[in-house]
Amino acid sequence: MILSQKVKVEITRSSDIFPFWEKSKQRTIFNNPKFLEIFDYKFFWWTATFGDEKICCWPICIDKDRVVIPDFFYYFGPLWSAKEIRPHKWLNLSNNIYNKIFEKLIKEYGEIDNQLHYSLDDVRAFDWWNYDLGKKFQIIPKYSATLENLNSRNLEQVIDDFRYIRKREIKKFNEKYRIKIENDLNFKIISFYYSSILEQQEKEVTNQNLTNLHSIYKAIKNKFGSIIVLKNSDNNEIISFSLVLDDLNTSNLVFNANNKKYRKDGSNAVLIKETIGNTQKKKINILDFNGVNSPKRGDDKHSFGSRHKLYFHVKY
Repeated sequence: MILSQKVKVEITRSSDIFPFWEKSKQRTIFNNPKFLEIFDYKFFWWTATFGDEKICCWPICIDKDRVVIPDFFYYFGPLWSAKEIRPHKWLNLSNNIYNKIFEKLIKEYGEIDNQLHYSLDDVRAFDWWNYDLGKKFQIIPKYSATLENLNSRNLEQVIDDFRYIRKREIKKFNEKYRIKIENDLNFKIISFYYSSILEQQEKEVTNQNLTNLHSIYKAIKNKFGSIIVLKNSDNNEIISFSLVLDDLNTSNLVFNANNKKYRKDGSNAVLIKETIGNTQKKKINILDFNGVNSPKRGDDKHSFGSRHKLYFHVKY
């Protein structure tokens, strides 16, 4: 048994985290130390160790002296050791480790703001913090959606799980238009579409939004993902595009947009089909739609046969 008094929690260099990240079940592009280097934030890694063994690594992002989760990020939270933890040990171990980390982070920053990977569905340590005493964690349920087992299915088999209307849209679109696929796009075009979408939703477009989007664009240019652009072969017009970030086993659909001229004809269904095909070509097994947290957009993403994933946003 790991005794809490023998657990040390200290800041660790990000370069020392990467080998741990590669093996952890909670690894994502959004907590990849090398990916984080591209962003303008200050990132810190706190590691809980027992002897020389790393047990849990926890990322913190600082912006203007506040703890934040960067825009477009999902599952920005702790990584656990790949070493198997037997069920009869998990509750005591995780509670001890989390409590030690909470103490350090609250003392250092006065606040905590992270998201747990969907594999970390046990949030009792967060719920029990300051049990019957004082300030509590906010534990906010969130959802994403994933298409899985892409390596064991061909594209036609994946499309077979689409809702009928999506399959019909693809068929009709391909009958009406000739398309070509490219893998590059000027950032000014991406930012224009992004700003237009936020304005339609009556949301503010901030400089930080655009800075983060540009950092993602730079990450893709540095081989952390890909851009899929659909164009009309007859006039070279942009039909739609998606930005995808990759980790070792998952492609993350961080942003996609459609030219409104083509959307009514089903351009988004064609884009998702091509994005899935792109994921399969890279031999990546999972496509994560990165968020299904509103009724309309949630149903749209599930119409492609995706399964929901519950994860937790934890704030203190």
